[in-house]
Amino acid sequence: MTISTTSALQSTTSYGPFSKYIDVYGLKILGLSGIGSQPEVQDEFLKKTAQTFKLLLNPNAAGIDAASRTRALEGLNSYNVIQRVGVGSYDAYSPSLDSGSYPGWHQVNDNNNATDFIWHLQDRNGSFSPSGKNQTTELLEHALHTLSQFALPSAFPNELNVFSSNGRADGISGDLSDAYQEAVRNGVYDPSDYSGANDGSDSYAQLLLREYVFCLIFAEWGFTQALVEGGTLAPEWSDSHLSQAAIARDNPIGHRLFTNNISKIISKPSLQELGLIFKDGDQGLSGYLPSNGQAVPEPPKPEAPLTPDPSIATPTQPIPEQPQTPLPLNDRKPILDHHTQTPLSNLPSPASVITPTPPIETAVPIDLKPNVIPDESPIREPITKETNRFAGKGRKKLRGTTGITNFIFKKAEKFTKKNADLIIRFNPDEGDRILFDLDEYVVLSEDLSFKKARSKRKLKSLAKEDIDLIYFQKKGALYINGNGPAKGLGDPDKGGLLAILKGNPGLTGNDLQSL
Repeated sequence: MTISTTSALQSTTSYGPFSKYIDVYGLKILGLSGIGSQPEVQDEFLKKTAQTFKLLLNPNAAGIDAASRTRALEGLNSYNVIQRVGVGSYDAYSPSLDSGSYPGWHQVNDNNNATDFIWHLQDRNGSFSPSGKNQTTELLEHALHTLSQFALPSAFPNELNVFSSNGRADGISGDLSDAYQEAVRNGVYDPSDYSGANDGSDSYAQLLLREYVFCLIFAEWGFTQALVEGGTLAPEWSDSHLSQAAIARDNPIGHRLFTNNISKIISKPSLQELGLIFKDGDQGLSGYLPSNGQAVPEPPKPEAPLTPDPSIATPTQPIPEQPQTPLPLNDRKPILDHHTQTPLSNLPSPASVITPTPPIETAVPIDLKPNVIPDESPIREPITKETNRFAGKGRKKLRGTTGITNFIFKKAEKFTKKNADLIIRFNPDEGDRILFDLDEYVVLSEDLSFKKARSKRKLKSLAKEDIDLIYFQKKGALYINGNGPAKGLGDPDKGGLLAILKGNPGLTGNDLQSL
């Protein structure tokens, strides 16, 4: 599909536990099959989700700027963004979705990028009987999270940037972070509900920015009072700032971004249209039509399994990964979905959309105090000629992009399988490099001696030599030898598994450099 078309609902066997999808302007909306004691996502609910995205991305709505919208959709397409849809809640699935019990789950999330799930709400008895307003709010909130994470910064990389220049919260700069901090300072927005997730990472900061943008849009649209239970999002969003005039007074940067940028891409659905789609007791009809204008049969006839796009990795192919700015993203730990506590996939970077992150020297740090935006897990920025991917706390996905990608290791931690970063789409032919801060990785020498092992026996043998880095290509495993010529790789504080390179690409000493 392209950014100008929408598809009929189709069956698929190419997305692990997701058995059906609809493509809306290049965004794949995936519905879970009947797994983990939960029923499969209903066809009509997937269509309701697709129709809502069509309303949000309506090219003919008043105020939409065609060029900005195109950049936003190209970003979604280039990042391989998916919108995951499930039933009930993340905790309703047993075993849990990230338990390793569902074939293809990890591949889908590694190969694509996502934020939250959209949930078809159930009551405590497992019946589909949500109020129309509750289901509307549930769907719109998480749809807006997806768009604010990937589409908005692709269209306006400086004004609506969410990407970090250094893998930490203080590396995120631009008008959006300024608007967020202004809102916190002036009592418009209160992020304290999320303080327990504050690990100082860039993805935690991205989480807070997504939540702020959702609250801002809902208040500007008048949807907080119209759709939210009780007409309030307090204490997260102040009840004194539910009008455009109040927002313009106390959060003028946010109001300006909404008016001059966000509203150029995302259109306000009418409450009448939403009311017809989402009625009380799970009633209402989607009214969804694919771009050919033909209604999709109800239920749709089974179709041939989706043939995977050769440019997108499948469970049997190497997996891609995510970009950042040029040098001066679960036990899989991409972005945190605060509703499900599940990790988000990191993203690939669009070759067609050039949206660089602001340079480090102009970065305005995000304050990591209790009531200010922190950080969590990195996502990937739109592509520049040279992109940086920063390793960080715990296991992170670092995805390469078109052009040179620098995979940067600046913070040493214990060398364990749990902490080993996943390097996706490493391409030495494009000049990709793995860079080390020798002040942190003190066991490494300046010349970074390197050898390859073709077998486990050879790996054990090389571990007894005075070699800094050993690559077991058969497994894509890159090791730091932490005890020189002594047996083994050393204490986990000094040596062991550093990273896994997906697809087992070739690696030479020239690809490994110090900062």
